[in-house]
This record gives sequence, C-alpha cells and structure tokens, in this order.
Amino acid sequence: SSPTHFPKPVLPIMADAEFDEDVLDNLELVSAKINGGDAVEVRLTFLSNEALFTSVDDLDTPLLNIGLATATFEPYTEDGIQFGLNIVGEEGTAVVDCHSSDKYDFVKAHLESLRMERRNTNEDQMGMGGKEDDRVIPAVEKLAEEKKKVFLEMRHAVQAALPGNKCDDGDLLRMLVQKEFGLEASTSAFIDNENWRERIGAGHIKVREIAHIMRSGFLIPTKLKDKKGRGIVYGRPARWDKKSATAFELTKYACWLVEFMIHVRKADKVVLLINMDGASMSNVDARLPKIMMETLENRYPGRLSRVVFVNPPFMFRIVFPVVQRQLSSSAGFLSGRQKMLNLGKNSDLIRSFIDASNLPEELGGVTPVDAGDLLRDACEAEGRALCSFEALMAEHEQAVAEESSLLADSLREDSAADCMEGADYHGWMKKQGGIIRNWKKRLFIKRGKILYYYTDEKADKPQGSVMLDNSYCTMDDATRQKCGFLLVTPSRTWSYICDSDEAAKVWIQELAK
Repeated sequence: SSPTHFPKPVLPIMADAEFDEDVLDNLELVSAKINGGDAVEVRLTFLSNEALFTSVDDLDTPLLNIGLATATFEPYTEDGIQFGLNIVGEEGTAVVDCHSSDKYDFVKAHLESLRMERRNTNEDQMGMGGKEDDRVIPAVEKLAEEKKKVFLEMRHAVQAALPGNKCDDGDLLRMLVQKEFGLEASTSAFIDNENWRERIGAGHIKVREIAHIMRSGFLIPTKLKDKKGRGIVYGRPARWDKKSATAFELTKYACWLVEFMIHVRKADKVVLLINMDGASMSNVDARLPKIMMETLENRYPGRLSRVVFVNPPFMFRIVFPVVQRQLSSSAGFLSGRQKMLNLGKNSDLIRSFIDASNLPEELGGVTPVDAGDLLRDACEAEGRALCSFEALMAEHEQAVAEESSLLADSLREDSAADCMEGADYHGWMKKQGGIIRNWKKRLFIKRGKILYYYTDEKADKPQGSVMLDNSYCTMDDATRQKCGFLLVTPSRTWSYICDSDEAAKVWIQELAK
C-alpha cells in the first residue's frame, strides 16, 4: 500500500536550529514507527538535539523522541519514495521524504552536524571536554608513551591550524605511521591533505560528476572481501578510454572511490586487484598508476593494503620490477615489494588470499562485477532514484552550465554600492583567511546564490565571492563561543564571526534561503 503523507514539519524557534524553512516546507513525514509498531500520523519538529514526533491531534504529547547523539541516518528508497531519509534511534525509527537529492543532502548534513554537536555537549557535561582533551581511540592507547605524546602534539597542532575541522584520530594515526612518527612531516602532510580534500570536494562528490568514468567499469569499488576482510577494488585497464576524462576528473573519481569504500562498503583497508587481460602499451592510460597511487596511498594513508596484478601481458612482466620500484618510491609505500604482487595467470595464488566466492567471474570466481550494480549502490547511498548513466551525464552537463553562469556572475566587478542595490541581505562579518588564518572584517552582500565580500562600502570591486549552491551553515565549539558559524561549500569551509549571536542567527537564516 502507498505510504500516508502527513502534514509538513513545524519549524521550532530555537537558538541553534539551523534548518532552512523553505526546505522544511517541502518535507513530508511518510511514516513513524515506535519500537516497530504501526505507522502513525505525526508532526515532526527538529530541535537542537533531538527529532521530536507528536500527534497531529495533540501537539503537546510526544510519541517518539529520537536523540540525535546516538541516531543514525540511512537512505530509504522503498514504497515509491525516491529521496527518503530513515532516522533510526534507540526509541524507534522514522522516514522523511525529502523529494530531491539536494534537499536530502541538506537535511542529512544538518542532522549529522546537530548529532556531532550533541555528542560533544554530552562529553563536556561528563567532564571529558575542554581544550586539553587527551582522550584517544584504543589504537592510540596501545602505543608507547613517546609515540602517544607525538600523536597528541600532532592532534593539537592540526586543530590549531584547521579550526572547525573534525579531525579523525584514525586518520591522524595512519599519517603518523606512514611518516614513521615524524611530528613535523606528519602534521604538514595531514594539513596539506585536508586542504586538498577541500579543493577537490571530498565527501561531496556527486554520482553525476563521475558517471562518465564509472560507466566504463574500469575501476569498481566492489562488495568483495579478501580472506582478511579487506575490501577489493577491481580494476580492468583495458576497458578505459584515456580520452574520456581529464587528470583532474580521474583524481576526483579516485577520491570518490576511496570515500565510497570507507563509508558505504565499510572497508577500513582495500586491496587493488588489477586484471591486465587485454591491456597493452597502446590502450593503457599512462596517467592512471600515478593518479591512483597518489590518491590511494598518499591522500588516504594506511588504507591501501596491497596491489595485485593478474593476467599481465608479456611486456608488463618484464617491466614490472621497474614499475614496482618507481611506485614504491613515489607513492611512499612502506614496503613496496610486499605490497605490489604480480601473480601472472596463477589462479591458485589468487585463491590463496581471496576465496572463490569473493573473486570476480573473470578470474574464476562466482561474482559478476558490473558498473550497473555499482551505479545502483551509488544512487542508493546518495539517496537519489536510480537512473541511467546517460541521464546522469546529461544532468551533470546542465549543472555545469548553471555553475558556469553562476561563476560568471561571481566574477562581476560591481562596486559595493551597486551590489547592495537589490541585494537579498548585507552586513559586516569577520572572515578567516584560507592560507594565512587571520581574521579580517569585511562587508558581505548576498545576491541570489552568491555571497560577495568587500573591504568597505566605498570599494570599487569585490575582494572575492562564494557560490552558495549545495552549501549549508553549521557551528563548532570555537565559532559558537565567538558568535560565529561555518559555511560549508563543496570546495571549502568558510569561517565567519559576527558582532552578536543574533547577527549570526540572521546570517545563517539568510544564507540558507
């Protein structure tokens, strides 16, 4: 039976409720289940630390209150719903229909932001927070005291250099291991990687952006595992047309692939299994080894466990030792000769570390590896309806055209006075620099989907601009204490400070429109 559609959510007036009222106006709750019971008609209210469901007949009586500190958010694409978000808590579950991919991303990102804030608040209330927070993950606890000290120094240095960045202890530790616990080298490399992630939009790359690469099936993040439980990325270089993508697009695909393996396939480590069947000097893209190794090994240290080549042509077997040495050196492999294996056509060697049930059909296994299956999984993970590669590519072309138009507008050089005429909103804020992390006061003017900033009202042209498409506002402990907020865009996270809490709330509301 088709789901019952209930009244739109009520937007509460809360000090730190950062949802866009226009977005919430287009949301409908399609079901709410309390501990597996029947769906009931409710209204949904998003608070700063909970999702509250109340009866439509009695708004004062809570039926379900999902605490965001322990909740999870998953895509829901059943019952004819294309962009559903399943909110799962200890108290029950609820499904919200977001109606579009952008709104799904927007709501999920804000829920996750509020969840993180609530977790931090809980920890602070338990006496576990503070600037000198030395709590660490179990893997760090097991380190020798000297190495643990280096880890803590690195974490404090990174937090100081990247305020607002939620550094993952596991990522910090992996970088330290790769750099052999050299504090300066590890810290510098980690900060460089985080800046690289911002530039490339890691974590925000859409399926439509990489659909033209994905459809070739030349490199697939599979569900398969080796005998140690490591995820398998299956490569078929002969399927790739080297004229199909730029080096930047290949880098973006490599980044998306690793993020997909970590967050969707739940693979902490990966094995790169390369089937060289049909590959030759004439059809192999010479850019691929460098791009893949740079991304998999340097940008995501500790994630790549092994690179295995099978069915190599005769010439490759001759040059393999040279390639092995070059990649081991340039990619920073800790033990290149152990990490890179050439198994030739020996199926027994392959099965020594991958069961037949986890081998692709082409290598004597039982599992087909198909780009269409990956597309289905990728669309589901993104919370969007399944569609063809061609439709995704057409959608991306349209998005690029719109972005080009926005970019042209963002490059306008109107004076501050002209820009303020007909502007949606304007006012003063302090902005933190992207390279030199100091704060400077600037006049900000919002026009449509672009935020311009000037030195003052008399400036002849803007100092810069921010495109607001696919952006959202959030807070961390540092910005909240300073009456500020973070503006998260696909390309960068911007830090702003206002004169008061009220001014910050107004800016958050205006930027969300």
